Amino acid sequence: MDHRLSKTTLFLHWMIAINVIGLLIVGLIMHENKIYSLYPIHKSVGMLILPLALFRVYWRIKEKWPAPIHQLSQKWIRLSHISHISLLSLTLLMPITGMLMSIFSGRGLSLFSVPLIMAQQNSEGEFIELSKTWAEITHQMHFLFSDMLLFILSAHITAALIHHFFLKDNVLRRIFRI
Repeated sequence: MDHRLSKTTLFLHWMIAINVIGLLIVGLIMHENKIYSLYPIHKSVGMLILPLALFRVYWRIKEKWPAPIHQLSQKWIRLSHISHISLLSLTLLMPITGMLMSIFSGRGLSLFSVPLIMAQQNSEGEFIELSKTWAEITHQMHFLFSDMLLFILSAHITAALIHHFFLKDNVLRRIFRI
């Protein structure tokens, strides 16, 4: 059985993985250290991930799930599918909640300084929330999803290392196309 992944699958996997991991790291650093100058870059890269993530979902549906390399029990196969579906879902939900959080908080939406939705500010330059309730809900969702993404991503990477070093199958070789 051919276990190779298509070039499109590999491209989407690595483009999204590298950018999402980078956004998680930058997001944590800018939030913890209140580095406000990073927010526009974080938001712009996050918005660019969304169409790529949407295409990845389409591509996964079109290509179906890759066949397992190693014989696993149904329990582990189901857990793997849940993990992958969660990763796909969170790569959509993170940018969506981030954009909504920015819009509802009155900060608008810009893509690398090009305004897409204008910020709402009063005469003192303070942001005027469009909806305090929805700004808070999307803020909480964005942070909850980032915690979930960190957890599932850690489990995903750990599982790949277990496959490589303990099960000694070709999962890592397949994703690195070695």
